[in-house]
Amino acid sequence: MGIRTSKQVEVDDFLEVFGEENKRRHVSRADFKIIRQISNQTGNSKLFQVESLKDQQQYFMKQLSKFEIYDQREIERVHRELSICSLLMNTKYVVNLHYAFQDLNYLYLIHDYKNGPNLTQLLKNMKVNRVQIEEAHAQFIFSYLLLGLEYLHKNNIVVLGLRPENILFDDEGYPCISGFQHAIIENQRNNNRQYDFIQSQEDDDIINDDLITPYLAPEVLLKQKPSYEADFYSLGMILYEIITGERAFYNNLNGATLKKEEERQELIKFILQQKTQILKAELREELDPTSADLVNKLILKKPENRTGFYGIEDIKKHGWLKNFPWQKIQDRFIKKYSLKKQNSALAQKTTNQNVSDLLSQQNQDIINTIQFQEKFERFYYSSDDPNDFYYKSRIEHEKIIKK
Repeated sequence: MGIRTSKQVEVDDFLEVFGEENKRRHVSRADFKIIRQISNQTGNSKLFQVESLKDQQQYFMKQLSKFEIYDQREIERVHRELSICSLLMNTKYVVNLHYAFQDLNYLYLIHDYKNGPNLTQLLKNMKVNRVQIEEAHAQFIFSYLLLGLEYLHKNNIVVLGLRPENILFDDEGYPCISGFQHAIIENQRNNNRQYDFIQSQEDDDIINDDLITPYLAPEVLLKQKPSYEADFYSLGMILYEIITGERAFYNNLNGATLKKEEERQELIKFILQQKTQILKAELREELDPTSADLVNKLILKKPENRTGFYGIEDIKKHGWLKNFPWQKIQDRFIKKYSLKKQNSALAQKTTNQNVSDLLSQQNQDIINTIQFQEKFERFYYSSDDPNDFYYKSRIEHEKIIKK
């Protein structure tokens, strides 16, 4: 064996630390076999369907490149996502987090696997096949998502990033909420650091591109302190799309995340200035006009004017949901809707070896430093480990909620 350089010694030391930490927590990247890569991921993350080699259960594995998120605000956002996901334990309304761990180059989040489509895919497939959603199905999706928001809000969590692509259906057709990278803890919203995610590093007046979607509440763009009614606005915009079959403001957006500056500026202008309403005359004949009324009251520009501002019960009591069987859907006894499985064109096959990005030696040298790796020191989580830092945080959070 040749003489190791100081740099090689440092890298070997890192790998030993990661190995010991993952071993202590009984989970690591080696415990999961990749089945396929979900191709519609952008930015610094990739999403995989994986199988645990320990229990043969399937999961989603979100892989984040440490180098790509080497920015203080991005790192804080990743830690906040882990912190918030760790507060949600074994609930049927969200895509639960089971593990978080890391190696030298990547962070990993292991979530529930849902084998149905996401809402974007469902609506797109219906549009391609010229099929219009039944009103009862629209009520089913909306109502279960509303119960999900009720659960999250009772835990003081504001999602902010609620959008169709982050709504995944399970094998029984029930929608589950995912995507908590922009979420905040409502009782901490007076802390300015909670709002760093709104701004980019380059310019404090610029909103991050991946947060700007047609479903974003105007008060977030105005950098006001958002609360639960921001999620009701997003849900209203989602219902708008479910009912009309078109995305609000303009229907030629390519995906939920905007990258082109001109489209971005146009969308911001529409969100802040354009009055968006569904006219009863525009509704399909078979739809109850009260559905349009609910949408219109949820997507008002001023949060204090929205239905739900004084409590989620105001939404439940709206005329469109009159006599809705809330207990049955909460107990999952309501009619289940069969959904087509995800189109194979939306996913691509991959292998265990095809998950790493090639980094230049210069970039790898940056990663192989103590200063770099220390920023990810607490990125570990196990949902069943009582000694875990985030496990303990969840217990403390539950005590606060019960008071």
